[in-house]
Amino acid sequence: MSRLTSLPKSKDTYGLTHTDFHQSNFYLYNGDIYLFDFDDCGYTYFVNDIGITLCYALFYPFKEFENKTE
Repeated sequence: MSRLTSLPKSKDTYGLTHTDFHQSNFYLYNGDIYLFDFDDCGYTYFVNDIGITLCYALFYPFKEFENKTE
C-alpha cells in the first residue's frame, strides 16, 4: 500500500473518474460515446477507468437484445 500511495499524482495521471464504465453505462451514437450514470465517480488514477472497463468487457461480454425493452 505504501508503494501505491507514493505514486505521483499530476493533472495528467490523477483526477475525477467515472469508476463504473461498463456496457450498461454508455451509449454509442454516430461513432460517439455518451457516458452516463455518474453516481460512483471518485478521485483516482485515470488508468483505473481503463482497468474497470477491461474487467467488465472480459468477464461480462456485451449481449445484444432483439427486443430493446429487455
